[in-house]
Amino acid sequence: MSDKNRIFHVILALVLILGSIFNAIPAAAKVGSSGDVIYDGNGSTGGSVPIDSNTYALGATATVLGNTGNLTQTGYTFAGWNTAANGSGTSYAAGAPLTMGAANVTLYAQWTVAYTVSVSANPPAGGTVSGGGTYPLGATVTVTASVYSGYNFINWTENAAQISTSAAFTFPMGEVDRTLVANFAAIPTYNVTYDGNGSTGGSVPIDSNSYAQGATAIVLGNIGNLSLTKNGYTFTGWNTAADGSGTSYAAGATLTMGVANVTLYAQWTANPPVTYTVSVSANPQAGGMVSGGGTYAEGASVTVTATPNSGYTFINWTEGGIQASTSATYTFPMGTADRTLVAGFAASPPPPSGGGGGGYAPSPISATVTGSVIDSTTGAKISNIPATVTADSHGSDTISMNAAKALLVKQSGGNPSPLSDLSQVAIAGAAGTPVIVSADGTIQVAGLAKGTDNKFDITYDLGNSQKITLGTMEVKIDSSGNATLTTTLIDPYGLVTDEATGKPVAGANITLYYADTERNRAAGKTPDTVAALPIITGFKPDNNQNPQVSDTAGAYSFLAFPNSDYYIVATKVGYEQYTSPTISVEQEIVHWDFKMSPTISGVTRLAGQSRVDTALAIAQAEYTGKIANVILATAGNYPDALTGSVLAYQLQAPILLVGSSDADQEKVLAYMKDNMNPSGTVYILGGTGVVSSAMEAKVTADGFPKITRLGGADRYETSVKIAGQLGVGSGTPIVLVNGENYPDALSISSIAAQMQLPILLVQKDGISDSVSQEIASIKPSKVYIIGGEGAISATVESQVAQLTGLDQGNIMRIGGADRYATSLAVAQYFNLSGQNVCVATGDNFPDALAGSVYAANHNAPIILADDSLSDQVMNYLKGKNLTGATIFGGEAVVSKDIEQQLQQLIGQ
Repeated sequence: MSDKNRIFHVILALVLILGSIFNAIPAAAKVGSSGDVIYDGNGSTGGSVPIDSNTYALGATATVLGNTGNLTQTGYTFAGWNTAANGSGTSYAAGAPLTMGAANVTLYAQWTVAYTVSVSANPPAGGTVSGGGTYPLGATVTVTASVYSGYNFINWTENAAQISTSAAFTFPMGEVDRTLVANFAAIPTYNVTYDGNGSTGGSVPIDSNSYAQGATAIVLGNIGNLSLTKNGYTFTGWNTAADGSGTSYAAGATLTMGVANVTLYAQWTANPPVTYTVSVSANPQAGGMVSGGGTYAEGASVTVTATPNSGYTFINWTEGGIQASTSATYTFPMGTADRTLVAGFAASPPPPSGGGGGGYAPSPISATVTGSVIDSTTGAKISNIPATVTADSHGSDTISMNAAKALLVKQSGGNPSPLSDLSQVAIAGAAGTPVIVSADGTIQVAGLAKGTDNKFDITYDLGNSQKITLGTMEVKIDSSGNATLTTTLIDPYGLVTDEATGKPVAGANITLYYADTERNRAAGKTPDTVAALPIITGFKPDNNQNPQVSDTAGAYSFLAFPNSDYYIVATKVGYEQYTSPTISVEQEIVHWDFKMSPTISGVTRLAGQSRVDTALAIAQAEYTGKIANVILATAGNYPDALTGSVLAYQLQAPILLVGSSDADQEKVLAYMKDNMNPSGTVYILGGTGVVSSAMEAKVTADGFPKITRLGGADRYETSVKIAGQLGVGSGTPIVLVNGENYPDALSISSIAAQMQLPILLVQKDGISDSVSQEIASIKPSKVYIIGGEGAISATVESQVAQLTGLDQGNIMRIGGADRYATSLAVAQYFNLSGQNVCVATGDNFPDALAGSVYAANHNAPIILADDSLSDQVMNYLKGKNLTGATIFGGEAVVSKDIEQQLQQLIGQ
């Protein structure tokens, strides 16, 4: 074997020997070997040890885990980890690094004695406490007491001994458990109660609130169906003393609470004795003497006596042209209304001629005159009235005419015709001058003295002792005895026309409803029910039926009971539903003309280069004929104009925005000159600080002299001025919106306009004096608060309840998470029946403001939009089966994406 081979074999043998030696070494001793970190509960009684699933090489760094398994040991607190169970090894806290050696490492939980801090509140209703728990010796402990509304914190006590008067009490943990009590005391509160002070009916208002010292209470009004009454007295307010010697308070006033309960006593002023007047007169005056007139209490016995003069004979006593008695001495009990009685006398016929010097009475002198029937609206003469005037020997005139010529009724689309049924017709003069309508239709007015102007009401008896005035008659007798006769054309018809073309709308279904007003409810008329009307045969077009259908001339007619409030709803295929404002009928007949808007089809965008131009585009789209009124509001800011939609709808007037530049103002003036009747009225919303006196002067100079400015000291008072212009009845529901921002008011604008609900501005946390007074004056039956508590707080809601006496069921809050959600919530709540929607940006006010009347006319809500319509809005609109939509503003404010969403909904 060569030397090389021997060397090779020696090396090989060495390698084999070393390999066997290395394999015999334990794995834990090998360089680069691995190990585990193990955690031990070390006597724990609950929880679980953390588990480190990693394996670490020699020299590697492990991160110590925390007490992630919530290990516990009764009576102890976890204090970290140690490599020895008795804590004599190396201690580690959670997150500390641990360098790995050549073996597994076990970390043992370390425990220190724990002490308990228990905390409680006394009484529990006084507040909450925190800071209780287990703490090691020497730990810093802080316990905190937080009071509930209506309570004060007093102190912390331990074993009934005070240890701190600080709500946040800090101390080091000692070697004993501690039981601490936070003590609270209720803040003293006082009540305001109301005393009827001798009332004989109704009930006192109830203030269910309690007030701390210095708090402000709103004094309640004596309102509602159960308002206090006292026979023979009138309620005048409240006073802290029954005899009125204390402090007086009116409804809505503020009362600062002291340190005792307050009782407010009703104050009463005695009514003057209730008396009624009996007026008596002779007709003609030369016919005789009358007596017995005067003032009488209810139930008193009244006797009136007529004594004819020589040459005259007593005929009868009449009242309102109706015979009351044929006895010259007429006795009756005094009722509850004044009476005007006329003693009628007639000249005695002359004695037969012949035989010894008898006297001679001349025959009455007769003449023929021609009177006129005139249209009271236009002043135009309609027809002639042939009449005969007879002068008697005493200088008085009697005029006779045929009712068929004097009492004419306007016919829709045709010539006037005589009033067919005279059985329910009466003609009465203000002074009780008797007017006799005979069976053959002859009207005779007697006792007309020279130099007098005699006016008469032509009334129709609807039954139930209720009469409505149809028209008037006037007879003038000059100093020479010449007579002039006029009657007014009886016009009971309302006309329904197309908003776009001005042509009559035939076949509209028209229903008359009772409005929700205080006087209707007091009279037992249920709001929002179909009004009961008497059937009048021959009264065109539909015998006074309710509902009825407009005829070919677009005419309809309701002869409704007086002293009541109504509203009209009209529907027809192809038109939006029309709902009128409240129509108040007093003693005279009311005919109500209105326009119906054709249904919107497809998506329409109404926009201009600026907000001023957009408002003009909306006006031009909605009003095609001559308009009677316009409303001007500033284009620069929103508060004064926010509440104007309701007035605009009532007046059927566009809202035009006035800019600050001459060019913008000229655009508005040009529109008015082209579209407005010069005899109409221009309403300006706000003071001269928003729409200048210079602009007002331009309006006058351009031929529009009738200007009404509705402005107050601030935005809140302006909203009151606008509400006052509406003339709503007592009990009308109202809407409250935040006056510091615009979106919520815009969301409700079209709905409030159609329902004729006044919109009043309030602050987030309060109601101004002027608005409070207006609320108290209206006495609303319901209040709608628009927006969440971030817009109008619960404090305002409480003030509303105090001002109105309404329960929570009649104070409705409608709001959402933001302005967009609120506009959807409003639309969903009222859910107008139309199949249209109007969309405007929620980021600014002008476009939606100008479009509010357009939306109301088309029975559509206004949805405020951001970049696109939300899923919630889309789902709502899908349920309405839209046929049309209108966008207010250009693509810069309402995007093309929204337009496409609407087109998809409609199916364009």
